[in-house]
Amino acid sequence: MNISIKLGDLNSGESFFQIKNKQARKKISITLMLSIAASLSFFLPTIVVSNELSESEAIFNWVEKDYFQYFSPAGKESFHASDYFVRYYNESDTYIGTKDGQLYVYGAVFDGLLPLGSISQWLPLATESTSIGKENTIDLIGILKTENIPNDMQIVGNYAYLTFDSGSKALLVVDISTPASPTIIGSVSSIVSGNAFGGGTSSSGFDSIQVEGDVAYVTAGNTLYTIDISTPSLPTIKDKRFSGNTFNYDSRVLRSGKYVYVPDGRDGVKIIDISIPEAPILVNTLVNTVNEFDASAIFIKDSYAYIVNPYGELQIADISSPEFASIIGSADLGAALSPGRLPTISVKGNYAYVTNEVSLNTFDISSPSSPIYVNTNFGLGTFVDINIAGNYAYVASNSTGIQVLNISDPNSPKVVIPNALSARYTSSIEIVNNYAYAMSKKGLDIYRLNTLTMEPANVGFINTPGNAVDIAVSGNYAYVADGREGLQIIDITTPSNPIIKNTVNTLGIATVVKVIGNYAYVVNDASDLHIINISQPESPIIVAELGSLSNSERSSSIDITVADNYVYLVNSNEMIIIDVGIITAPVVVRTLSDSDYIKVSIVENYAYAIDYSESILDIIDISIPGSAEVVGRLKMEREHILSRASEIFVKENYAYITASLPMSKEENAGYGMAVIDIRSASHPIFFKYIRGVGGLLPAVNMDVENIHIDGDYAYTAGGFRGIGILDISTPESPLNVGTVAITENLGGSDRENAHDVTIQGEYAYVASGRGVRVVALP
Repeated sequence: MNISIKLGDLNSGESFFQIKNKQARKKISITLMLSIAASLSFFLPTIVVSNELSESEAIFNWVEKDYFQYFSPAGKESFHASDYFVRYYNESDTYIGTKDGQLYVYGAVFDGLLPLGSISQWLPLATESTSIGKENTIDLIGILKTENIPNDMQIVGNYAYLTFDSGSKALLVVDISTPASPTIIGSVSSIVSGNAFGGGTSSSGFDSIQVEGDVAYVTAGNTLYTIDISTPSLPTIKDKRFSGNTFNYDSRVLRSGKYVYVPDGRDGVKIIDISIPEAPILVNTLVNTVNEFDASAIFIKDSYAYIVNPYGELQIADISSPEFASIIGSADLGAALSPGRLPTISVKGNYAYVTNEVSLNTFDISSPSSPIYVNTNFGLGTFVDINIAGNYAYVASNSTGIQVLNISDPNSPKVVIPNALSARYTSSIEIVNNYAYAMSKKGLDIYRLNTLTMEPANVGFINTPGNAVDIAVSGNYAYVADGREGLQIIDITTPSNPIIKNTVNTLGIATVVKVIGNYAYVVNDASDLHIINISQPESPIIVAELGSLSNSERSSSIDITVADNYVYLVNSNEMIIIDVGIITAPVVVRTLSDSDYIKVSIVENYAYAIDYSESILDIIDISIPGSAEVVGRLKMEREHILSRASEIFVKENYAYITASLPMSKEENAGYGMAVIDIRSASHPIFFKYIRGVGGLLPAVNMDVENIHIDGDYAYTAGGFRGIGILDISTPESPLNVGTVAITENLGGSDRENAHDVTIQGEYAYVASGRGVRVVALP
């Protein structure tokens, strides 16, 4: 297919793949991409979508924003080439295009051309990418290339165990303690028929693996091996093994207690006692007495084994006494599975989730003796494995990589990630903490799960009379700055039933509250400070008031921090330092008017304050508060780091500053966070910029109003998009954990905004404007 077009940025006479800025681009011909796409489209269903060009643009814009690591720089123009609509990104050397209602990407990172399914399947994520639950991403961070395609995998602690049925190695032990750099540390060579360990085996490698403690159990043809992995770098096959004509090639071993369960096709499920690892004993075989069961996959939970076959049948066995285990219930999957397609299964709560090559099928197993088929969800590729974590099902596909479904409502699973853009072929998947470990054609791929948005987990709410904008929690009470209604004191002894116990009139509009010991410090929009004795929360007493602190106009951008008997107050104009050593007689000891400060964070002898209008970070020496002076400054807007800084927190050697309008050197517009190296107080240095995608901030397009630090996590309050959760256990590399919605109905007059959040125990307490929302943390 010969294609030529004319574009304004092409030199005269050049075809479109001869790009003007040749030094910045590789000469990759999009003609090849389109030719391949044209041949592939013959096999793909054609879906006609109205307004296809505008919908394509919407998808392109969304992809370059949320997947900027694969499509950069953003803002490239789209163009027509024959029947295709295409956008090219020279820095990442990647393409995205549509034709006949189908979406494609192309580039080395995708192993060439990667069909992504229909426009209609992607459009909802593109058009609603700023809604709760739509900012989900999976980032490929680590790759381990292996000699052959892995056959099975298990993740235990800091190690991944991979089996291979061909090649020089039958087992690899991989150190994954640093997910971005997986490293092979141990191996077992492939078994050759007739050698010391190979007698009678029909395979040169291993099929399935199950790790328990210091022992790995692997199947290989007709043999079950036990391997000593007490020293992961020196895995050793034990002297004895269970062998005989018992296992099919596709057997997948699963251990529960002192028993191993191996689905063995038409021979049912073998139950083997491994209490003596060197001398396993076959104690039972589960066989369907009515039909040839052809057991293909098994999942064990509590006292039940859930078994599926490729012929449309789910069976449940009571294994409370493995030697006498028996099948007690079954369900006909009907057309949900097609004969000959090997299924996989996972169980959560009262539901079993069964995949085959084309669908995810849900079954109600609340009554094990009478399982019931619920529904079928068809995916975009061929499903070959499933793993469940929390409210999400991670499905491996050998055609489109990893797909993620929200199964919080088992009756209506919803696709939240149609497929990971960086994934192509995935044959098995395991989820551990915030990482997905996937077997691919190349070996082991490790993904970071950035933005798995949590479903609302509201446990309590109380409507306050004013506008709840700030909150502090101490013991069994929450203290709320409630606008014109002053300070509300709320009993949260029962989180599901918060009760207002008292109100303190603070005059003006109460904007900020902090609680230290027996005192609440409340500031209103006129920067007046009120100190309230809350030793008896139901009978609070104002013990001091300090007014006329600022000559500026009233401000809603006020923040205070209390440290070592001093209050540090910022109000969009200055920083006011107040000595509260004598609680009933507070006195101003210093005022700094160097910048229009809006937020301040105190760590030891330094105050870290940010200016909103000019995006300045000032580091202030407060070792002598009355003589506080700016010792370090970073002009972030001038340095093109960010503009309109909105919030700051400090941990160890880094300051984290959120922005409502970043100006990152990556030139990707959007919301996010700058990480500043503050090891030298006099010379703060820009370290890196983190895009505000998904769970890092509650949403992409909004300001963060407040941040609360609790241990290794930072919780951001971000308006109607809820709470963002950031793992800061490694300060230089913060990780997205997710977001928590504070309401299910985000529209109309019922909409709530997370203005402030504080954490106590397993609950987040949110000042939501309308009142206080208590949310159970995931």
